Amino acid sequence: MGEEGKEFFSKTLPFIQELILQLPVQFPDMKSIPILRQGHAATLTLTAHQCAVILACAFFNLLPGGWMCPSLDFGFILSTSKEKTKCLLHYFHRLAVGGISKRNVSFHRLVLKDPEKFKPQEGTKLTEFKVLPVGHMIEDAHGCLQADFANKWIGGGVLRGGCVQEEILFVEKPECLCSLLFCQVMLDNESITLVGAERFSKHTGYARGFKYAGDFVDKTPLDPKGRIANVIIAYDALVAFATNQYREDMMMREIVKTFVAVDVPNELTCAGEKLTAYDPDAGKQSIDSTIEESKDAAVMTPKQYAFDTFATGNWGCGAFGGDIPLKAMLQWIGCSEAKKKVLYHTFGDNRTEGLEQVVEAILKAGKSSSWLWKRLLLYAKKKGRRRLHESALFDFLMETTKE
Repeated sequence: MGEEGKEFFSKTLPFIQELILQLPVQFPDMKSIPILRQGHAATLTLTAHQCAVILACAFFNLLPGGWMCPSLDFGFILSTSKEKTKCLLHYFHRLAVGGISKRNVSFHRLVLKDPEKFKPQEGTKLTEFKVLPVGHMIEDAHGCLQADFANKWIGGGVLRGGCVQEEILFVEKPECLCSLLFCQVMLDNESITLVGAERFSKHTGYARGFKYAGDFVDKTPLDPKGRIANVIIAYDALVAFATNQYREDMMMREIVKTFVAVDVPNELTCAGEKLTAYDPDAGKQSIDSTIEESKDAAVMTPKQYAFDTFATGNWGCGAFGGDIPLKAMLQWIGCSEAKKKVLYHTFGDNRTEGLEQVVEAILKAGKSSSWLWKRLLLYAKKKGRRRLHESALFDFLMETTKE
């Protein structure tokens, strides 16, 4: 048996077992874990210790299934997915060796009431929209709302064979997995916000090429509620076909979904409030220094943690089949109605070619979100059921911007 095996059986596995025995202490009344139900805006905050207990129970398949919630059981990936298993075991090993931090993780269900009454407003100017080239990652956008290109069943295929953006995010930040226990499937007018999940692992590759790449030390500061100042926005895209994504009701569905996702109240994110330096290596927060006093160049000031920008990208444009130009414009409208700026990550996809030029032209012309919405409706009508190249929308917008 190698050194890793010895470490697992001597430290990590006994630690997981000990966590399970702490279940009655951490959750004296199991009813203290409420279901975040459809149609009801609600928040659940857990300590990092409670999250660890939940995940230890998932390791041994001890958790009940929540009604209309995904199943939280590690059995399948422990037997079939070597790389995901490495991420999970690394999380437990870090806690076993370094201790469990005194911090919290919050889960919010956001609901837009009367979505049928929602429409882009004439007076709403389109917000700032910055396009980032390949090499920039959403998870590195500190102080921004960070997109989770989610499945409506939160976590998607993370505990099965799936291994794309959401699934990778959840195994690198295992505390996100707790949401599977109590978050019901999302409706079209709902999103889920996760605040405070710590990142433990790095990775390389994507999908079948995904590989665990070692330890990650997350030095993101803590907000006044004792949470890592990181806000993940889980919002599911339409499963698109060649024509259905250009239907008026389907386009409006994506705008509503984006709006409810990014219209996060400041009291949920602690936007702009005083932050506290965090040292995960110490297993606890430092109470001796604020962010302003920190000499660590990677640490930002509270002003930079305003959470007024949405770090997103090609939402629903992979397995879900969406057209990048259309989805980028629909997200822009939703963000503008919520007064959120857009930080768009292209991931080097050549279908984003022309996006920056279109955005610059529209902003220079001072157009509103209502103007863009009407242009999308006009384009959809002209397009009909024809299969046009995705970039045709960019060409159309460039021409009509001149009018």
